[in-house]
Amino acid sequence: MPQDQGVAATPPGHSAEPEPKVSALRACVPNAELLELAGRVEEGERSDQEQLLTEAFEAIKGPLSTRKGSIVCHHPEWFAFQKMLRALAYESAALALVPEGWVRGVEEWPDPNGAHSRAWLKQTSTSRMGKRLIWGHASDDAFVEVKHAVTPALALCAASLRAWATCC
Repeated sequence: MPQDQGVAATPPGHSAEPEPKVSALRACVPNAELLELAGRVEEGERSDQEQLLTEAFEAIKGPLSTRKGSIVCHHPEWFAFQKMLRALAYESAALALVPEGWVRGVEEWPDPNGAHSRAWLKQTSTSRMGKRLIWGHASDDAFVEVKHAVTPALALCAASLRAWATCC
């Protein structure tokens, strides 16, 4: 007797839609959205740091939590990130968003306009020379810069979002 070739029934509590694929590097947020968020972060106010850093975390790392039936699963890096935010360690939180393998620089200076922080990120290259691994910069390595942000944390966060949009 031939088997039914119809559509399989969806178990209760599950969606028939396939789940979106998530990159091992970052959440599946289009580059245009990362750049738009980077612009908002760069223009952000000191009082908005926690909210903007949280938005950047979700855009880069993925949702803070997911629900599978009655079970809530939190992002594995969220609790450490949240501790930094609660301790007002905004620069440390922003550092956690820098793509792996990128070097950084952050500067702060007095500015009558209030925007007085700059951050840059440079992608690094590695190559093998025998048994040695040589680290350095190549001319085609990516470079991003945020020239005017209110705080170093916001400058670094905006640069990180631009770097993720550039490289991944």
